[in-house]
Amino acid sequence: MPLLPKPTLSKLVLSVKVIQVSTIRYGRTPRCHFVALDIFNQEKLEYTVPSSYNCDVPHVICTDYMLHKATDGSVLMLSEDGYTKVDIKLLNCSFLMTQINRGFRKHRELAASVISAMGEEHICAIKDLGMIKGYYHPSLLL
Repeated sequence: MPLLPKPTLSKLVLSVKVIQVSTIRYGRTPRCHFVALDIFNQEKLEYTVPSSYNCDVPHVICTDYMLHKATDGSVLMLSEDGYTKVDIKLLNCSFLMTQINRGFRKHRELAASVISAMGEEHICAIKDLGMIKGYYHPSLLL
């Protein structure tokens, strides 16, 4: 398990989910031991700081967008307001791209769940919303 960089957690710019906090007493100063997961790449991190230090909490937002078009590594999405979004990274790029391509080949409407925290945005999941309205597969026509 990698240890986090040196200074305090308040100066650390990582978006992590704390999964365990324990207190340890070394001599006179009690210390807090944090075990956390990075929310974007699921890397496990550990850090020990004096209990008097402050810790910042990242504000995590999950938003759903309609997928409009996908090419190699880039995805064009539409928000509920009708604005387009292009500059978002895929987390599990190969797995998510195969899901997107399979959905578009089957003429399905797809939605992407985007997690944003600490100035980063990543697509974390793809949802299938059903057939595209107004599309009829030739095998369904009589």
